[in-house]
Amino acid sequence: MKNTLLLLSIALLTKAQPTFEVASIKEIEHAEFSKTDYGPANLHANGVTVKQLIEWAYDVTSMQVIGGPSWITEKQFEVDAKAEGAHTYKELRAMLQPLLAERFHLGIRRERRELPVYALTVSKGGLKLRSAQGGRPTGILLQSSVDPAMVRVVGQSVSMRYLASFLTGTLSSLVEDETGLDKSYDFAIDVPFSGALGKLEANAAAVTEVLSRLGFELHSRKRSVEL
Repeated sequence: MKNTLLLLSIALLTKAQPTFEVASIKEIEHAEFSKTDYGPANLHANGVTVKQLIEWAYDVTSMQVIGGPSWITEKQFEVDAKAEGAHTYKELRAMLQPLLAERFHLGIRRERRELPVYALTVSKGGLKLRSAQGGRPTGILLQSSVDPAMVRVVGQSVSMRYLASFLTGTLSSLVEDETGLDKSYDFAIDVPFSGALGKLEANAAAVTEVLSRLGFELHSRKRSVEL
């Protein structure tokens, strides 16, 4: 009986990780926006960097990926991958890991560091945005506003996980979701921008003001973070 259990444990541990049946990755000219679509058996991404693919594959934010050559944040790629059978979102992410290792010779190691982070919470006044009204999630997009000194930030079916990731990139500091919300939301809000469309005033004070209008708060703290 013990030998049978041991063999079963070894079989489970050595079971091959699911991979994409067919995958194409090609470098493209600069795209204004990056876009990722996925279904039960496919993944398509356009205008994405290798660093973005790493974040997606390993379920981490941009601040948790350090090292690597400069081109992993500069060059953009189109990815078209298909799998056999149906898979969950989590499984598709995991299947991207061996693909990155094969095509880009990616090697990773993990370590922990004490870093300043922000905790995203709901303010005492409650949320000031509405539950998602349906439609495919588009994330957070920047659009022109009637006021030339402003930019309209539009979110469609935005999850708190995505919002925390978006804020991490904007603030260049890890933002963790502590809202306790598992729904997605829609919103549209005008905020100041500088220089050109898409360049928000990326400082904690400006972002905090915008978040407060949506019913959120940011709390600064330090903690050990896995990189």
